[in-house]
Amino acid sequence: PDPYIIWEKRHKMTAALSKGLNDTIIAALNKLQKRQSKLDAADRAFYSRLMMMYVMTGADEAAELAFKLAGDKNMTLSDAGLSALNQSKNELRNQALEAFEKRWSDNPLVMEKWFMYQSSAPYVSTPEHCDELMQHPCFDANNPNQLRSVLSVFAGMNTAHFHAADGSGYLYLARHIADIDARNPQVAARIVLPLTRFSLYNEERQAMMKGALVR
Repeated sequence: PDPYIIWEKRHKMTAALSKGLNDTIIAALNKLQKRQSKLDAADRAFYSRLMMMYVMTGADEAAELAFKLAGDKNMTLSDAGLSALNQSKNELRNQALEAFEKRWSDNPLVMEKWFMYQSSAPYVSTPEHCDELMQHPCFDANNPNQLRSVLSVFAGMNTAHFHAADGSGYLYLARHIADIDARNPQVAARIVLPLTRFSLYNEERQAMMKGALVR
């Protein structure tokens, strides 16, 4: 399989389904909003999926609703809004993440979530962007969880850039693994796993992934 093509086609298919189900999605979201403070775990998961689909229709009102939800005091609901916006090109994504960063900059555990949003964003998070993240004042290069929140998330969730056709995503991960291995081999061994699964892909990708490992 070509992971980039699968991601691209899946994204387009979900957007088409979301537009076709737009009225149904809006009706379901309205029902959930009316009892937002009483939602159980299953309801919140459903809410999150509906928000993701609604934002993928490209409607401005969908992005505005997700932006409002991103500021909710309930972290699960806030995550639903941020996750939906994070898969879009809408400018409200940046505003929502800036507000989240400002709100939680003194909490290292919550900031790991912010790093994950940033490194997984398909329209934003290039290798260069991830390097900028690791220069952030809240980022600790000796913290395994924070390293994973950028590098492992980039490799595992950012299909568009990790599986770039020129192999730059593979080389990027390998470069950081070599650096981390010198000071924390256990963490490096976990982060390298996506590159070791080369047998899942075609010969061209296998060659690029193996080349990154050898290098």
